[in-house]
Amino acid sequence: MTSQADKNKKKVFLVDDHPLVREWLTNLINQQPDLIVCGESEGAPLALQGIAGSKPDVAIVDISLKDSSGIELIKDLKESHPTVAVLVLSMHDEAHYAERVLRAGARGYVMKRETTRKVIDAIHRILEGKLYISEKVTEAMTGRFSRARGPWAVRPSNNSATASWKSSNCSARDRARGRLLRHFVSV
Repeated sequence: MTSQADKNKKKVFLVDDHPLVREWLTNLINQQPDLIVCGESEGAPLALQGIAGSKPDVAIVDISLKDSSGIELIKDLKESHPTVAVLVLSMHDEAHYAERVLRAGARGYVMKRETTRKVIDAIHRILEGKLYISEKVTEAMTGRFSRARGPWAVRPSNNSATASWKSSNCSARDRARGRLLRHFVSV
């Protein structure tokens, strides 16, 4: 039976091939006053069914799943359930996967070696409509994008928006970070 208090909580669906991780996450999330786990799965096919039925606000997905790729699941979720925010929780190095999962449609990436506080912070951040990646990866991605060509690259311009950025106290790296974040938010 669902209480009135539970109805006000944001729902989280877990997708991880390790039962121990799902149990740990369930205990962690259900201790939060504003979050509740509404379902779980060890693989993509059951996750898609479970998410369709439970309509969570957030899905926490591992990259390595029992029967498929978590990145492919993220792409499927973006198409079939675009309102579900996806947070990746993985043992794989964030430096290698963060950009790929963001491009696939995830809103954040947390490594399993992080603290429980960071996991909860990441969930709240993506529920606010923001991205969550570590500062280290943000800096690396910003550096790459600031040297790249494209809409997020730092380049001279005469338009007034860019001129106002240049006249402010923002560095080229800050401007590139802004373009990078706008790019991923609009994808």
